[in-house]
Amino acid sequence: MSLPSDESWCSRRTALQIARQCWQLQDRDMLALLQRMRGLGLVPMHGPEHHGLVAAIVLTAYRNAGGELAEQAVTETVLRANSIPGGSCGKLGICGAAVGLGTALATLLDSSPLDGQKRALVQQAVCQATESIASLNAPRCCQRECALTLRVAAELSEKILPVRLTAKQSYDCVQFELCDECVGQRCLLHPEHHG
Repeated sequence: MSLPSDESWCSRRTALQIARQCWQLQDRDMLALLQRMRGLGLVPMHGPEHHGLVAAIVLTAYRNAGGELAEQAVTETVLRANSIPGGSCGKLGICGAAVGLGTALATLLDSSPLDGQKRALVQQAVCQATESIASLNAPRCCQRECALTLRVAAELSEKILPVRLTAKQSYDCVQFELCDECVGQRCLLHPEHHG
């Protein structure tokens, strides 16, 4: 038997902290939840922590909007989303934020590999989030990818969930001066974005 590496142990611990902290918040707007969670210092500017963060935000917003969900489901879902490796956007062809959305929707819809309809809904949501992310043709920015994915989640929610999710809060980036790969005004979160 081998023990987990320090890296996997720390990653799991962070994922559990993200799930617990997010579950305690009462905001209904997913962008408000994103801003609050990123402000807690649990996630770095970029990194795989964002994959579970998207899942936690979608599930917390669902519960806060009146949906029924047990806290244990959030923990399990965040841990599943956390298994997506960092850099998957460039190395695997799929952004972990989009997969985080898929993981959350799979939980909410009780999707399985054997349920064609639910499986298709989850996959279509991941595709729409991926398309939104890829449309900018830009280097990674986990904050931006999360915001884009959460907007897709809100748009799709009224069609596939019993509870409508929202992602309307204004969200101005505060890290653009720190991010070497920032695309500036092309980014929807940049304070000077004109889009």
